[in-house]
Amino acid sequence: MNEQKTGTLFTEGRAEAVPSCNYLTFTAEEDNASFSIVNQTRKLPDLQYSLDKGVTWNAMKKNSPIVLKNKGDCAWLKGYNPEGFSKDIKKAFTSFVLTGRIAASGSVMSLIDGKGEAKVIPNDFCFARLFLHCAGLTQAPELPA
Repeated sequence: MNEQKTGTLFTEGRAEAVPSCNYLTFTAEEDNASFSIVNQTRKLPDLQYSLDKGVTWNAMKKNSPIVLKNKGDCAWLKGYNPEGFSKDIKKAFTSFVLTGRIAASGSVMSLIDGKGEAKVIPNDFCFARLFLHCAGLTQAPELPA
């Protein structure tokens, strides 16, 4: 996987890490919001998350919630899935499960190329049901392709 770098943004006198890539980002809009992933197949797509602005990356595991403890906490997500994140709408799709209120930003294409730069969706069902039943999703991410 490619090493990702961050830049620095100075906001109101504070330095913040800014990704050089357009990662799918989940931001908690309330304390203790969480996200996890469910998959209808045996093999999960490649999906990694960072809670520390890209310093460390961890593989997401099926049905293992990642908790965003405080309002404003965020997670960057990426993966390398050049054939698509989901393959089929009936039995080979992957969905996020959100608990609490979470805003999504950045590009879902970071789940395909690890950077959010891809412009072509690899298959017809690539993002099918990605946010199925996510009533706590307060903002949708970009789909630039």
